[in-house]
Amino acid sequence: MIVGTGRVAPGIAAAFAAVGVDVVVAGRDETRAADCAAAASAFSGARVRGGALGPETFAGATLVIETVVESLEVKQGLLETIEPWVDGEALIVSNTSSLPLDEVAAPLRDRTRFAGLHFLHPAHLTRVVEIVAATQTAPRTIAALLELAARMEKRPIVVRRAVPGYVWNRLQMAMLRECLELVEQGVADAESVDAAVADGLAPRWLAAGPLATADAGGIGTFHEIARQLFPTIASGTEPPELLTQAQASGGLYDWTDDERDALDPVRRDALKHGAEIAARRPRPRPRGAS
Repeated sequence: MIVGTGRVAPGIAAAFAAVGVDVVVAGRDETRAADCAAAASAFSGARVRGGALGPETFAGATLVIETVVESLEVKQGLLETIEPWVDGEALIVSNTSSLPLDEVAAPLRDRTRFAGLHFLHPAHLTRVVEIVAATQTAPRTIAALLELAARMEKRPIVVRRAVPGYVWNRLQMAMLRECLELVEQGVADAESVDAAVADGLAPRWLAAGPLATADAGGIGTFHEIARQLFPTIASGTEPPELLTQAQASGGLYDWTDDERDALDPVRRDALKHGAEIAARRPRPRPRGAS
């Protein structure tokens, strides 16, 4: 059961439907729910149904994924409403990417079956999903979500401590902050910065993540570079002026409709080939792992 009809909902529904899960998309607007279900069906090649936000739609659900607007008040109100509609053994999870999970779960009577399940957009193509425990989440809930991730052939990131932004968005925002700083300070233009990441760092990190790359490239060298550069790297606590200006003007680039349309198939191909390369990636055991 997917609750919400926004941009990310069709991909989440499609990710489950593609592996044979019976999926219903529910929303306050039944027309939007039906449209969202139709998009998920097209993505997955499997039937996804739309439904009303009411107790009859939730009957028999074993997993409810909340993916409504990123507002604590809205999410809390929704969870409080739907909890009586689902079986006591059903999992209730949130796709929030930034809100404190304990606060999201506050209205629930049974918080042991609640967790964060954060899909990366588009969920039916990306391999990673973040599984996040709140304070009262039961181990059996995390275990069940890990089984679902495996069934969908996702690479689960188990977030052991629910810091703001979890793992994916913290890394993404840290990189974005430095990218914006380089452009804003006139070190390089936007195209050069994007090329450094897309054509330089990204292929290297696809073969081995940044920590494994440091190991493979010589941890002593990376230690010395870190000692020299860490004091100079962007550390501002507010969005830089460049980002504020870009928000007001519509972006950092002047996109045509054709250019935006051309990006989608390129992204799909990148994710497909990335998954193929990831399957070949060596996975050494981290030092100190139990």
